Amino acid sequence: LKSTEVTKVSERIRTSAKANVAFIEGSIGSLRSFAAEQENARGQFPSPVPVVFTGIAPGSDDAVDLDEAADAGVSGIIVSVLNGKAISTVQDLIDQEDGSFKDQCEKALASGLQPIPEVFLVGGTQWEEEDVVKLVDVLTEKCGDAGEPVSVVLTIDAPEESDDDEEGSEDEEAKAAFLPKVP
Repeated sequence: LKSTEVTKVSERIRTSAKANVAFIEGSIGSLRSFAAEQENARGQFPSPVPVVFTGIAPGSDDAVDLDEAADAGVSGIIVSVLNGKAISTVQDLIDQEDGSFKDQCEKALASGLQPIPEVFLVGGTQWEEEDVVKLVDVLTEKCGDAGEPVSVVLTIDAPEESDDDEEGSEDEEAKAAFLPKVP
């Protein structure tokens, strides 16, 4: 998108969508344009929203210049837990070594960005309040020196439906997504 289009989208997210955060993927130039428009809204109503860069994709080898993202006006960055591998219990997270996650969190914080862990959950699993609390505790430990995350993104990894699946052939409850309760 052109800079003017990015600016228009940024304004609409704040004013029409009434968002409280913007998760953005794109070039540093687009991030800079989006964040600049948000900053121009400082002191106005509605006020600017934090811009979170979704640039570290699961299993990606693409290097993201975190200092450049921070200079562009980004507040935080999504950091994928276990390279996007879905978990069904907190124990799954405890049992897996993920040194790259800790490194990414610490690098983000050193660049002035808040690392925001994204955890993929196996679709159809149920999470109780105490499971979510324990998940945050484990993530805090795995973040290392970056400390407790300011936010956690939970993504449900639902299997894709095939063309062979007929509408109404499965029990609706089997398709249900059990979202974790928020403490």
